[in-house]
Amino acid sequence: MRAFGPKAYKVREYSFICFTRNLPECLKGFFGIPPAVHGDDLPYYFPNGAQPAFANADFQAAFSGTFLNFAISLDPSVKWNILDITPPFPKWTGSVEMLFNKTETNTPDLRTTTTSEALLKRCE
Repeated sequence: MRAFGPKAYKVREYSFICFTRNLPECLKGFFGIPPAVHGDDLPYYFPNGAQPAFANADFQAAFSGTFLNFAISLDPSVKWNILDITPPFPKWTGSVEMLFNKTETNTPDLRTTTTSEALLKRCE
């Protein structure tokens, strides 16, 4: 039995991807740490609770710092923490987002990616 069926993925796409796609001041990131379901990112924002799935200090600082950077300056690339390893993060223009993931060797995988054309079409 699958934990999430096709309908759940459609709801997720509409609620979390399509809905925010046209916001003027927005940053788009994809949290890819397996299993990458809703709520798995919370331990990275609030480190005094549950243990995160990927307990890597550099990843934790980069992931949570990106959102704090955006909250402070409306620009995720203006870093308040000089140790933040996140690469330059462009503001959302409709197709480029930041991937927050890990490699098979458990090192942070932080990079920009292009949103799939198929996904963008489903949001129209």
